[in-house]
Amino acid sequence: MTKSILFLIILIIFLILTVLFIKQGIKCFSADAQVLGYVNLFAAMAVIICSLWAGYDYYDSQKQDFCTTRHYEYQANEKYDYYPQYGTKLKNICDNCGKTLSDNDFNLCPYCGNKIEIKIGEIPVKNNKE
Repeated sequence: MTKSILFLIILIIFLILTVLFIKQGIKCFSADAQVLGYVNLFAAMAVIICSLWAGYDYYDSQKQDFCTTRHYEYQANEKYDYYPQYGTKLKNICDNCGKTLSDNDFNLCPYCGNKIEIKIGEIPVKNNKE
């Protein structure tokens, strides 16, 4: 079963649970069982929050990014440091210590002092076969 179909099934279950909790909460308010009504409405809100969180998580996992030099689309959830096909550097990360650098760090890593050889958008020399 694909992730999209599984996510759709979960959202439908969340929707049904929300409707049932709200319906039961309204019944409890009309039957003078207000505490139970509040519990049901709280449960409905919890299910809504869970469905929004699951929706955001699914959206985030399906995001696509583009290579800066090749304009190729790839899954952003892979958290690539280098473009998978050609080896173009995608993130400003020190090759020596692996720390994320700010955009102002052009020549030296402020953490380890190593010279930054490969800039964002450049292909490493060992991978540059074109």
